[in-house]
Amino acid sequence: MSNKIKGSLEAIYTTPPLSKFLCDKVKENFKGKITEIVEPCAGDGSMMNVISEEFPTIPLIGYDIDPHRDDIIQMDLMKNTLEYKKR
Repeated sequence: MSNKIKGSLEAIYTTPPLSKFLCDKVKENFKGKITEIVEPCAGDGSMMNVISEEFPTIPLIGYDIDPHRDDIIQMDLMKNTLEYKKR
């Protein structure tokens, strides 16, 4: 089974095991304080689900050109930029 869906926009969704692996790598290697997590290609929110489980106290915001959940903000990050928040 493929996690690739073709349509007007091509989408490749991150599987929960890969999301967990990536979160574990952040925990192992990032030594600073994480103040916010941005998921720039949130799609159906599969990675956001794992991130919110692994980092439950850290604010999480998701963006996608074609979001599949109400809590993901529609935005084309190839045409728009996010301002870096210094804390």
